Amino acid sequence: MKSLKKLFTVMLLIFGLLLLVGCGEEDNKTYKVLLPSGTPLMAVGGLLDDAEFDFKVVNGQDPLISGFTSAEYDMIIAPINLGTKFIRIACLTTPFIAVNVQKMYALQSIGKGKEALFLGIVRQGVFAIPSLIILTHFVGAIGVIAAPLISDGLTFVVTTILYKITYT
Repeated sequence: MKSLKKLFTVMLLIFGLLLLVGCGEEDNKTYKVLLPSGTPLMAVGGLLDDAEFDFKVVNGQDPLISGFTSAEYDMIIAPINLGTKFIRIACLTTPFIAVNVQKMYALQSIGKGKEALFLGIVRQGVFAIPSLIILTHFVGAIGVIAAPLISDGLTFVVTTILYKITYT
């Protein structure tokens, strides 16, 4: 028990030192900010002339969604309804992911590695990539967020069928 406390103390000390090392100041850094026109633009209007920020003002939600999926911007000021869409889709996707992964691990644990590999390939290669391409073509950038819901939902059907075949 004492060795566990010592290990935990050493790990905590190392983590704390790493945090302190990462707290260096960057001089003259310009922050890239993406924001929509309208009320959010009025909210930051006093900062538009500040040399510390480089603002890009966009119209519509598609450029904002694209900004979320890229690492180009330091900050994105988005309306709350856009974040609500993201979180709703993520909440719908999570149960499918949990069940799919659980069934894949169960198949692996009983020696059915080929079936588990098949399900992984179906999930990522057969369903995820095509749904990403199709959804972004038809619904724009929101398709990037919705693609996992579709691919994991379809994988859930295949996983359930294969799971039942394996166990009956």
